[in-house]
Amino acid sequence: GEPGQRTKSVKGKHGIVESRYVFGADDTVAGTAVISVPQGSSLDHSGIQVCIVGKVDMLYDSSSSIEFSCVCQELEPAGTLSESKQFKWQFGHPELVAETYSGLNVRVRYCARLIVDRGFRGNTTKDVDFVVQL
Repeated sequence: GEPGQRTKSVKGKHGIVESRYVFGADDTVAGTAVISVPQGSSLDHSGIQVCIVGKVDMLYDSSSSIEFSCVCQELEPAGTLSESKQFKWQFGHPELVAETYSGLNVRVRYCARLIVDRGFRGNTTKDVDFVVQL
């Protein structure tokens, strides 16, 4: 989210109350991703991207979740980061087709997912949930 973006308090994992950004169907979803590289180190990668992901989680089966929407944007082509870097990103009117919902058996959620492709080392990902109100 950007400064001044509306937020909502939501119960997160383990019942902890968290503040999440709120977006509507006509909103631009934007933010800043920060990749921290310790001084004197470097990060080799096969590309860095951010995705807006919509998914349904079945709460009775933690291994069962379905992504119903995913749109991605490349932030950095393959290369090496030798220092920490910030990436501003935005998606103009991404496909936000359902409201965020949390029930007894199912949860509909959206997140901004940062993916650092490390090749044979696997991907490093970070999800930041946000609320959709249509």
